[in-house]
Amino acid sequence: MKDISEMTLKEKNSLYIQQKKEIERLKNINKKLEEKLFLNHESNQFHEENIIVDFLSESCIRNKNKKVEAKILFEAFKKWLSSKGIDNRMKNRTFYSVLLEEGLSKKKGTKNKLFIYGLEWKYASKTDN
Repeated sequence: MKDISEMTLKEKNSLYIQQKKEIERLKNINKKLEEKLFLNHESNQFHEENIIVDFLSESCIRNKNKKVEAKILFEAFKKWLSSKGIDNRMKNRTFYSVLLEEGLSKKKGTKNKLFIYGLEWKYASKTDN
């Protein structure tokens, strides 16, 4: 390829048009990839919410007068995932935010422990109230 200073005006125009088309092509590819990434993210969020709802229905009972220690609940969730053969990459903050979206609340209790209000264990062995 010639140095740009050696090109004729027609060659420079042609090069400019080629570059402009390439930029548009790359923008379209980028847009499609962003859409795909967004859809994957949305699908993943939906999947996480479903998994947590399944865990809650198997392990807990909704009871507005009860509370469960958040750390213990999250640890139980991780064990439950493991027992189902599901790889856990979810952080506790994500877990807690889904619980809040499900209408539960979280508050600090005694000894600075965090509690999820509105749940109790189905099985007495996990009781921490």
